[in-house]
Amino acid sequence: MAVTNGLKLGSAVLPGTHRKLSSFTELVLPNSAGLKGLYLINGNSPASLKNYADPAKPLTVVGSPSFGTFGATLDSSNYFNTGLVEDVNRTWLVIVAPKPITATVDRACLVSNRRFEPGSGFFRGDAMQWEETRVLQNRYDRTQVTSGQAPGMFITGAVMTAWNGFAGVVQADGVARTGWRKNGTTTWTADSVAGARTVYPDFPILIGGTYTGDASSSTVALVAMHDAALTKAEIEANFTYLSGWLVALSGIAPF
Repeated sequence: MAVTNGLKLGSAVLPGTHRKLSSFTELVLPNSAGLKGLYLINGNSPASLKNYADPAKPLTVVGSPSFGTFGATLDSSNYFNTGLVEDVNRTWLVIVAPKPITATVDRACLVSNRRFEPGSGFFRGDAMQWEETRVLQNRYDRTQVTSGQAPGMFITGAVMTAWNGFAGVVQADGVARTGWRKNGTTTWTADSVAGARTVYPDFPILIGGTYTGDASSSTVALVAMHDAALTKAEIEANFTYLSGWLVALSGIAPF
């Protein structure tokens, strides 16, 4: 006769607060080419600093981010430093609460190492940030004298209390695109025009912080950073996976 150590609880409910089974599972993206940073900000605990792509390189906290049950509100004084630098091919996926911006003073960064260089008179580096009017901007640099940027993703009509996914892709040839995932569907901008790409890796990438002084705040729950230009299909598969994983983990609404 077989022997089992399984304990059937039936309809019994154990008292107290308990972690969901899904919180014991690892976060593994189905498309992980070039993945170097993967962060789940899930409450004020050391787990929110973990880099699932490379546990030896966790986030560094700057200031005092405002943690919610899920995600954190970040600004120019309270953010995370990844310690990582940009690459000529990159894909950034972020799960955030949308924030329609109407004025320059309300600009806020999601992921950025962009800053102003007085010597050149131009902004240098990459950024995904909220800008006016109601735009998620995917900024990047080329070797021309002016900065390049992917077409803006207009978020008019976004529900600010819902979690949404945004993707910022830049290729080595300077072609870039931006995606917005909500209600199970990803909408894409047209690709930008090609132009030789360059990077400025001397400033680490920040989550929620800024080198440019954008003073407003953003609410961020998850960030994935790839040194690769993922395809639309690969990004959509990653978003589908993340949506299901986070529903099981935290009970948030699918996006």
